[in-house]
Formats: sequence, C-alpha cells, structure tokens
Amino acid sequence: MRAARKLATALLNAAVRHSPAETRSWGEAMIRELEFVESDWVALRWAAGSLTAHDAGVPLLIGTDTPHAFVVPGFAVHDEIQFFVNAGLTPYEAISAATVNVGKFLSKPKTIGIVAPGAQADLILLKDNPLDDVKNLARTAGVMYHGRWLSQEDLQRGLDESVAKYKQKDKTATPAEHSEE
Repeated sequence: MRAARKLATALLNAAVRHSPAETRSWGEAMIRELEFVESDWVALRWAAGSLTAHDAGVPLLIGTDTPHAFVVPGFAVHDEIQFFVNAGLTPYEAISAATVNVGKFLSKPKTIGIVAPGAQADLILLKDNPLDDVKNLARTAGVMYHGRWLSQEDLQRGLDESVAKYKQKDKTATPAEHSEE
C-alpha cells in the first residue's frame, strides 16, 4: 500500500493540477483499485538501476508518451529526466537524452537538440545550472519557442489560463457529459 500512496502523491504533483478534471478523477479511481506490493517497486528500481542498454552504449531518448492520462506535456519531460538521474545517469547524460540524442535519432543533429546558428530555435533559459541538479530544469526564466520569447510570466499566465479553462469546463458539463468522459 505504500506504493499506492506514492502514486497518489505523484498525482497531486503540481503538474497534474494542469490536467482536466476527468483525468484527475480517473486517476484517483485507479489508485483506489490498484494494489501494489513493495516487490513491484523493487523490481522497477532494479530494472531502472541496471540500465543495461545505456551501459552497452545504446543512446537513450526521453519520451513522454503524450497523450496519456498522467503525462502532462512539459512537466513529464522533467520527471523523466529526474528518473534517468535517479537510475544512475549523470545529469548531462539524462539531459542529452532529451536534447542532442533526439536530433541524432531524427537524423537532424545539426538542427534539433543544439543551440547554434541555423538550428531550430526552441530552448529553455534556466535560472540555475541543471548539471548541478536536474531539478533546476523547472526553474525557468523563459522559453524560446519557434523563435518567439515567452517569459516566466507568459508561461505562468498560459498555465493559469489552462487551469481556468478546465475549471470552467467542469462547471458547465452536465452529469451525463462527466460520465461519458
């Protein structure tokens, strides 16, 4: 049951609050139905800790599996990078799996996943060095997206608008609409 509580805590993570109510309620119902045993988590930690493919030189990629009920775009990448570090990769290796390795995988190593003239202009400007602690990836000063600068204030305003939109949708949905979702 301790594992189920861990999952419940993850669902209450700040990232999940940006999900629609139907996603949150589905997750809460799933938590009530799941019964994890500690050995399940031990097996997962062992598998992640071994990183056999990485140790053999296979490049790793970060992927969020969006759309998925508990995978919130943007936030999920930060979580997955942290999982890689927890499993034993260095912060540099984990961040590379979300940046440089993606460009190589897509056969676009000179335009994706790097900062250089002629490269795709999507990047995050951080307040602190993520190589010191990957949690610093969440300390954004702003984002350059398709050549447009979005300040931290712009990003927060967008998140707040998303939350307000979901709340408004929840208020206007009929009971039948909730049961269909």
